[in-house]
Amino acid sequence: MSQYTLIFLFVLLHIISGSFGTFKTSWEFDNSRILDEVTIYLKQPFHLQINILRSCFLNNFTTINLVGDAIKILSKDRDFTESRTFTLIGDTRPNYLKNYALGLSDNRIYKEKGYIIFAHKLWIFVVCGSSKPILQLQFQRIKTSMWWNHEGRYLIWDRFATGNSCRNAYPFLWTAWKANVIATVFLCVDPIEGPTLYTFNPYNEYFPKPWKEVARYEGRKGHPWILLKRPYRKGKKLCRDLIFDKTRTLDGYHVRVDAMKLIPTMTFDDNETGLDTLAGEDGMIIKELWRALNGTVIMSYERELMINRLGFIDPDGTGYGMLGDVAVGRQDMGGNSRYAMVKWNYELTQPHAISGWCILSKHRGYLTQVTKIISFFRPEIVMALFAVCLLTFIKLNVFLGQGFFPALLNILRIILAVSVPRLPKSNAAKIYLYCVSLLFLIFNAIFQGHMASLLTVLISNSNIDNFEDLKKNKLSLFGFSGFKEFIDDPEVLKLYLGSGSFGCVNEILKNASTGWLGDCLHLTNFMHKGGSDPNNKIHISPQIKTLAYSFAVRSDWPLFNRINIVIQRLREAGLIELWRKQSMEKVYFEVMVEESEKGTVKVLNISDLTFSFQILFIGYIVASITFILELLVDYRKRRNKVRSIKRVSMRDRVRQ
Repeated sequence: MSQYTLIFLFVLLHIISGSFGTFKTSWEFDNSRILDEVTIYLKQPFHLQINILRSCFLNNFTTINLVGDAIKILSKDRDFTESRTFTLIGDTRPNYLKNYALGLSDNRIYKEKGYIIFAHKLWIFVVCGSSKPILQLQFQRIKTSMWWNHEGRYLIWDRFATGNSCRNAYPFLWTAWKANVIATVFLCVDPIEGPTLYTFNPYNEYFPKPWKEVARYEGRKGHPWILLKRPYRKGKKLCRDLIFDKTRTLDGYHVRVDAMKLIPTMTFDDNETGLDTLAGEDGMIIKELWRALNGTVIMSYERELMINRLGFIDPDGTGYGMLGDVAVGRQDMGGNSRYAMVKWNYELTQPHAISGWCILSKHRGYLTQVTKIISFFRPEIVMALFAVCLLTFIKLNVFLGQGFFPALLNILRIILAVSVPRLPKSNAAKIYLYCVSLLFLIFNAIFQGHMASLLTVLISNSNIDNFEDLKKNKLSLFGFSGFKEFIDDPEVLKLYLGSGSFGCVNEILKNASTGWLGDCLHLTNFMHKGGSDPNNKIHISPQIKTLAYSFAVRSDWPLFNRINIVIQRLREAGLIELWRKQSMEKVYFEVMVEESEKGTVKVLNISDLTFSFQILFIGYIVASITFILELLVDYRKRRNKVRSIKRVSMRDRVRQ
């Protein structure tokens, strides 16, 4: 054996012995550390909890909610308790928030007493329970308190567990999941591994490196519910990814969505399958929302157009329709947009679009041609023209010495823009008459221009365009029952009647004393309901109230923030505005096609020129009357002249 071979074997033996010693030292160190931490935990049960709270939870928050036995345990550390603000939910005074809890379960108390102003969400909760039923009771008490926040961070442990307290990790964390709390950490002590942290991920298989998968359980519809754990390690690594995002993707998690056909915002395409069946503004939002989150949508369809199917909460707190299903948790989300309002027992996503109310009523017809002619000029202009005519008549009759009838006839000549005989000799009078003639010449041109527009422009009578018109005409107003909460005018509220469907549109066409209050987008679909008959048309008022669109989701839904983020991105990208434009263009196109098929294109008929013949006939009558008056005046003048001649001749004879 060579010298180099001996040296190599010696070095290799030294390395192996050194590594074994290091491994042995490390193993002994880890075991001693675990034993030390277990010993400290047994002597001071609150030591590990306070360390987590100080290191990880209280960096941005100073108020902690202590629940159950956590009050007794953590209060023993004076240094910790004196520097923090605590709220307590214990077992000794379960009714001290009774009134607030009643406000959460009774709709009338909720609105009348205004307990919502006392709500103050906390972000740190420390819960200590001795069993799963006790933990369920504690979560129920937290929910009925003013500090409840399902998005907060929860630290849970089992106080009275003996031996391996980690055996309660699954039942305790499952209880937290049933309470809609996912940012939860369960602290326990394993007799072998020492202090250990547990959490869960109900939506996907993602978890950061410090965590390890322990077991899988079946969640909703068999979706994996993963139990995770990591060792308790002091130092900077303790807080690393202790709370991580579990909702960024759903990996096929089943979401229950209820939707109803409501043109044009929600429509269904029977030729497609899955989410591709959805169309319209709301349909596209729902489709892209759950595609972005990779969720499996369990859709409940309602293809019949029943407006009350949208649902509402009555004054007693009873839910109906889609909103009732969301409020009690049968559905996770309502697929149809609704107006943002005071919510009770459900949540609303952030507003993503703007809409409002319009009033649908029977069209009140169009102005007659005679009425149009009379209403060409405003009353003040007519009065001014009358004053000019009166002054001109006085000037002609009094100052220029013309008789009553000659002065009146000259006024008519000036108005009708014909020649005026026997102009006055005074230049001032001529200039005045020229100005008056020019004034009436201008107004004649305007008048004739208005008459030309009568052939192409239809002017409607006064329709119902706001609540004041509604009250003035005493119309019975139908509409969605849930709209009552938005009406603050007592007179309008008396006229408002709920209705379950859009069938009353036919009643509106039959009875002009009824109207329908609805969303402007949805009412657009009924623009062509009356057909081509001009006496049987629908009128839609301008938007009388602006409101924001939101989606209703179940209360305390862990996905609430995530869907808000996605909806906000869709809105900021301009996609929601694009989808609205596309859906409205489709509705307008269908209306135009139906109108063209019914032959509603207006052509010029002889009946449209009736008013011009009427004006011509009136002109002939006025001209004839004027001619007769002129003859009478001339006859009277001649007769007076003959009489004066006879009188003169008689006087001459008498003198002779």
